[in-house]
Amino acid sequence: MPFLGGRRVNPRAATGAAFAGVAGLCAIVAWGVYASIADLGPGIPASPAQDALLIACYTPLPARPVLVAAVAASYCRRRTSAGRGQGRGQYGAGRPAASSWV
Repeated sequence: MPFLGGRRVNPRAATGAAFAGVAGLCAIVAWGVYASIADLGPGIPASPAQDALLIACYTPLPARPVLVAAVAASYCRRRTSAGRGQGRGQYGAGRPAASSWV
């Protein structure tokens, strides 16, 4: 992180912040689903093309919390296992897997 002056960030703090973001994204998605089911909103008349565009733009929204959680969990697993076992936790460190010889 640039504002930390090149110092390492604690992996637990970084993943904690990421999972807090996941919780916020889940709340936003849940509110959006509730609002659409409860028919909250101004009730602006829209054409079928506008409705299709709205659905196309908002369909990927529920996938965001899941993807951020997967990336955060992977980051935590990689950073906290560094220094134990195979090398320094880097890809390609240590003995190659059997599948890479094929």
